[in-house]
Amino acid sequence: MTAAGFGLAAWGWFAPAPYLPCILVLALTPPAALAFIATPGGRAHWRLFDVKGDPAPSVTMPWFIGSVMTAVRALLDINILDWQGPFLAATVLGLACGWVVHRLVSSEATTPRYPRRALVLGVVSAFLGLGWGWGVVAQLDARLDRAPASPVRTRILGAGVFRGRSVIYSLDLAPWGGPDENGPVDVPRSLFDQVRKGGLVCVTPHPGALRFRWYEVALCGPPVARLRS
Repeated sequence: MTAAGFGLAAWGWFAPAPYLPCILVLALTPPAALAFIATPGGRAHWRLFDVKGDPAPSVTMPWFIGSVMTAVRALLDINILDWQGPFLAATVLGLACGWVVHRLVSSEATTPRYPRRALVLGVVSAFLGLGWGWGVVAQLDARLDRAPASPVRTRILGAGVFRGRSVIYSLDLAPWGGPDENGPVDVPRSLFDQVRKGGLVCVTPHPGALRFRWYEVALCGPPVARLRS
């Protein structure tokens, strides 16, 4: 399962293509892991988390990587304007995830040796579930959005590359009429490599399928490119 977890991480980070199947696998892996552990067969032979001295294998890595990468892909790929609604929905999903993990870990035979283990893992899982929930809500809001798009042409005032644990490509755009127009906008490298300071890009605001507004930045021209799918 460790190899499967690292495989998910590599697919989601380095080469998320085809995009929609990648997102579906990442988003469905955490609940699938919890559902599997909840079954009698899963509970008898597997663990949600590794336990010292317990030879039973665990689904920790796929569950952890799926949660993290679902959040990461949404943060990198989708620019949410109305963040309060998605954050509230993600918080509810995170709390639900923490409660489920607490219940599952409490039912494991090894838990009496570690009385605080279920509580600690439940709290940690709630935070991971918050990230996973944000990713799920943001992806649903964008992927199911079929409203007509009205792109706005705007000029690139500057461009920058920020290197840390990851490389972030950003553009400074002239005002385009959105509430999030002040400050740099993160864009994929594929777009960053095709534009330059003083050039034009199209910012397309969307109402969102769940009514959480979002926008995308793309090259201008017919037809305006939508999010990859």
